[in-house]
Amino acid sequence: MNMEQAGDKESIKTFHVGILFQLLQFRILIKINAYSCNLISQLFRKIIKLLFLLL
Repeated sequence: MNMEQAGDKESIKTFHVGILFQLLQFRILIKINAYSCNLISQLFRKIIKLLFLLL
């Protein structure tokens, strides 16, 4: 194996690691978004209940 082939294998490896890392970040973002959406909807429900109580 010459140096060029070794370099290609390394770049392919880092490429795959980069994709995995991006997917992981994406999954974390989705989880955070789902969590914040849940919190926002709970807040809206509380606000609506308060409005109904005030009416």
